[in-house]
Amino acid sequence: MDVVVVNYGETTVSIFLGHGDGTLGDSMLYECGPNPYSLASGDFNNDTNMDLIVVISGDNTVSLLIGNGDGTFQAPRKYPVGSSPEAVTVNDFNNDNKLDIAVANYLEGTVSVLLGNGDGTLQLQTKYGTGTTPISVISGDFSNDNIPDLVVSNQFESSVSVLIGCGNGTFQKQVKYATGSGPRSAVSGDFNHDQQLDLAVVNYFEFTVTILLGRFGGTFYTRTQFKAGAKPSSVTSGDFNNDNKLDVAVANQDDNSISLLLGNGNGMFKDQIKYATGKSPSCVISCDINNDNNLDLVVTNFENSSIAILLGNGNGILWNQMNYTVGSNPIFAICNDLNGDSNLDLTVVNYGDNTISVLLGTRNGTFITNTTYETGQSPASVTLGDFNGDKNLDLVVANSEDNTISLFFGNADGSFQKSIAYTVGSNPVSVICGDFNNDQQLDIASANYLDDTVSVLLNNGNGTFYAPLTYLVGSSPSAMALGDFNDDNKVDLATVNKYSNDLTILLNKCK
Repeated sequence: MDVVVVNYGETTVSIFLGHGDGTLGDSMLYECGPNPYSLASGDFNNDTNMDLIVVISGDNTVSLLIGNGDGTFQAPRKYPVGSSPEAVTVNDFNNDNKLDIAVANYLEGTVSVLLGNGDGTLQLQTKYGTGTTPISVISGDFSNDNIPDLVVSNQFESSVSVLIGCGNGTFQKQVKYATGSGPRSAVSGDFNHDQQLDLAVVNYFEFTVTILLGRFGGTFYTRTQFKAGAKPSSVTSGDFNNDNKLDVAVANQDDNSISLLLGNGNGMFKDQIKYATGKSPSCVISCDINNDNNLDLVVTNFENSSIAILLGNGNGILWNQMNYTVGSNPIFAICNDLNGDSNLDLTVVNYGDNTISVLLGTRNGTFITNTTYETGQSPASVTLGDFNGDKNLDLVVANSEDNTISLFFGNADGSFQKSIAYTVGSNPVSVICGDFNNDQQLDIASANYLDDTVSVLLNNGNGTFYAPLTYLVGSSPSAMALGDFNDDNKVDLATVNKYSNDLTILLNKCK
């Protein structure tokens, strides 16, 4: 397992290669643009190599770094998104077997969707309205129609926006759901074993986690709240105690901790167990770093310019924290196998120096020297996918301060090409990808924080993207999720709307 960290205060991301035993090698820094904020991974050119997408909040773009297959990446390609992008997700929104992305644009209240062409390029963004200040975006089939949808967290609306996917890369008008105060991040999973996707949303201003249980058709039941730490900023899910019930882990920014809430399997959770992290943890992800079949956690420590690895022992206990230095202000991370050696690698978004760091993993769980790629300004989110059909994973980054997304095409050796920028909405803060129009090509969606929209960029089949479609959502959409929420085999989209404190669901009505 390898690790990628976003360095917010710089222009880089850090990549750590895992050794296979839970330890990491030295980081590799990649320049990606000013203030990288988030990232995701995927094979955007179908070369079987993982690529990286980095959200650049400083210049409102995403940067796509094409992987070379050996853990290194080509120079980034930049794509414009919305204003202040902060989050990104990857999926095939139009069912063309090409990865797409969606980016949350924090300052314009939109999501930008950029469809992948399958050759490592993205089409121009399409924007969709969200709530105010969308801060995260995730994708999943919330309507059970085999089409990915989006969920965006609207931070200052206290809501999430659900955008149901149409299957052709477009999305229905958002549907909002109330959350707690200041929803910051969301994750999907079946928390009550009813075969319907549910949502977990962390509420930054009231120190809680909201659980929204899914119903048939892409709607949700009334929320249930659970206590977390001070100012929770990120959430992930997984089975940390091997009881076949989904649990959630939360990064708490103000008390420098992780909260682990073990699930009961009925949509309820036990009281939190807290673990210390570095200073100001900004992101938490789950993966098996040391190949022992137990889930571990990777945490980005924003003010320490480091990442922390907490190894799981399979019974709900975390131990043996290891720290790795990355770029300035790491804000987001993802894990995947970037170089095809069956070890997980890490990609980190470094907000402070406008880069991403790629850390290649080794068999014993440690990581080797990192490589840095430049992104756009203030990268906020990243997602992975194969947008150009070369079987290599590509990267899409939401650049929150220049209203763009950057597309990095991956090479077979794990390196990435120079980024291509696509314009989306204002302040894109989250990005996600999926096949929205059922053309077997991955498309992209961004949550645009400042204009309360979602931008959807459809893949034209060759790695480039069409002009974005824009959908209104709640106030300040900050996160997204995909899923088939209404069981019509089409990808829908949900946004978490920060300032309207609700969810917006965009149902996919595409034929």
